[in-house]
Amino acid sequence: MKRFPFILALIITVLSGCSNTDNLSFDTVQSRVIGKWTIHKVKLLDNRRLFSSNITDIYKDFTFEYKADNTLEVFNARENKLLQGIWYLDEIWSWDEENQQNESSYKIYSLVSDPTDSSAYREMYWSDLRVNNRTMHITESRLSDDGQTHKYSYELRR
Repeated sequence: MKRFPFILALIITVLSGCSNTDNLSFDTVQSRVIGKWTIHKVKLLDNRRLFSSNITDIYKDFTFEYKADNTLEVFNARENKLLQGIWYLDEIWSWDEENQQNESSYKIYSLVSDPTDSSAYREMYWSDLRVNNRTMHITESRLSDDGQTHKYSYELRR
């Protein structure tokens, strides 16, 4: 019974490090995003399937470096290709009917291109941002080559 307070304190400490963006200021969320991130897991969340598809192998060699001056470098180690561009954080406010209060969510908009070929570019609209000092979770809806819109879930780690 003497170990109970210690275990409870340990659980509270661990859970407090797992916070997302709820009730955080814009500046706090932005400061958490700034830095170098590596793709840890990517899932295709397809409405036509019961379960998501793990497609991490396609993206596992990508590193994203979000800089404080709102520039972004995306490095694909497999192809030894560096894309450069811009990023910004957007805070979206909405009314939560259930809780009867305003709540915010965060999105990241990015545009990167190949410095040697300006026709090679990629726009990213990432939503449902949840970030702490070690992990970032985001989702993206994107039109694919098959003409369908697909939803992706990303987990990045420092």
